[in-house]
Parts: sequence; C-alpha cells; structure tokens
Amino acid sequence: RPALYGRGRLHFVKSTYDVDTWEERMFLKPVRDDELPDEIWDNARQIPKPLDCVDEPDEDAALAVVPNCLQGAKNYKTWEKELKEFLYRGQSLKLFRFADLKLTSIVGETEGEFRIRLETALSELRDRETEKLREQYASKFQKMRDEIKEAEARHDKETAQYKSRRMESVLSVGGSLLGALLGRRPSRASSVKSVGQASRERQDMLTAEAKAEQLQNKYKDMEKEFTETMSQVGTKLDSSRIELEDIEIPPRKSDISVEEFLVAWLPWFVSEDGIAEPAWASQD
Repeated sequence: RPALYGRGRLHFVKSTYDVDTWEERMFLKPVRDDELPDEIWDNARQIPKPLDCVDEPDEDAALAVVPNCLQGAKNYKTWEKELKEFLYRGQSLKLFRFADLKLTSIVGETEGEFRIRLETALSELRDRETEKLREQYASKFQKMRDEIKEAEARHDKETAQYKSRRMESVLSVGGSLLGALLGRRPSRASSVKSVGQASRERQDMLTAEAKAEQLQNKYKDMEKEFTETMSQVGTKLDSSRIELEDIEIPPRKSDISVEEFLVAWLPWFVSEDGIAEPAWASQD
C-alpha cells in the first residue's frame, strides 16, 4: 500500500544552551483515499531511521490500486513544499533544564539520563553545602562552649564564695548570740556587715547562675538552628523534588532541506477476513 515518505535535514542553533547540531527527521503518511487533507504532514508518522527500501516487492505480495491523487505530478511539488514548511513549524529540538543549578540537558540526552546527572550534581552540592555549614557552625559552637565553661566556672567560684560568706555570717551571728547569753555586749555592726556580705555574694552567685543558664539555652537554640538549616539544605537539594523545564528550540528556517521525498510501498498483512495490519509498524 502506498505512503508518502519524506526525510528532512534540520539545523538547530541556540548559543544560550551551547547548541549547534544537525538532525534528520523522517515521516510516513499512508495514502488510502484519492483526496488528502490540506495539512497532510500534520498526521504523518515520525519514524526513527530512514526507510530501508528495495527495488521490487515481495513476489507473493499484491500491489494496492494507486489513488488518483498520487498520479498527479503537480501534487508532489505541493507536498514537498508543505513538508519543508511542516519541518519548520512542527519540529523542534527538545531539551530539559533545571533552573536551580542552571543545568541544561545536552543534545541526545534523555530525561532519565539528565535526571541521573542531576542527582549526582545535587548530591555533590549537598555534600559541599553540608560541609560548609559544619565548618561555619563549628567555630560558633566552640566559642559558645568556651563561654559556657567560663560562666560555669564563674558560677562555681561565686557559689563557693557565697557558702563561705554564709558560714561566716552564721558564725558571726551565732557568736553574737552566745556572747549575749554569757553577758558580753554583742557587736551588732560586725554581724550586720557579715550578713550583708553574704547577701551580696548570694546575688553574685545567682547572677552567675543565670548567665550560665542563658548561655546553655542559647547553645540549645543554636543546635536547633543548625539542625533546621541542615534539613533545609537537604530538602532544597533533594533529587526526588526535581522539577524540569521543557525547552524547545526551533530549526533554523534557512537551513532546512528535504533530502528525500517519494512514494513508498509499505507491506501489509491481510487476513482471510479482510482485516489488514501493517507489517512495517513493528519494525520502526
């Protein structure tokens, strides 16, 4: 059975994506009726490689009747011209782009192959970003630990001084009471001074304790911030969340050429019941 066959050569150029390549596109349009639609190539079937033609049909095959439309020489010029127009307006070079990394697939690279390349790039970037965060926070954590250590040492010192002053105050007050019981005149000024010093030492201890607690809470907040930041990096660079942008590059019109245009007789299987199936469809 007859079909129109066209093979065109297209030039795709786009400096933005470093594209400058030539491709061939092949199309088949089976002809079953005397009249073809105006845009005959719009419903044509694209095939992956040029037809492997022979000069003679199989000896057991019968040739279908040639439609009248294929017998008019002027039609071929029209169809060839329409093929060239179809190649310009209906064909493009499709690429994939991942904007986050400003990466674009290369010519001939499938979406699956590009995603695998992106996974590798994201994994490497995630490792770099993670290491950078660890280095940034390592110095912050060390500085905070040093401040906490200093504050705790200060608290321990103030606590020891307060306990010492409190003991002195207790002994001073106790001595005054004992002296009064024994008939000696108590030294009220000394007792008041001792109590006052103990009170000040207690306040210094509480201040040091609050400072150490404040730094410990700040350290915990920093740990939480670090964990959340690391999680955000992991989420942002998660390969399972990749969203690709489809890019279509049109062919350069001035470079389009029709390399081959002819009527090809395609083999069909016809059962005894008259059901026809293409013998060429499974051999694209």
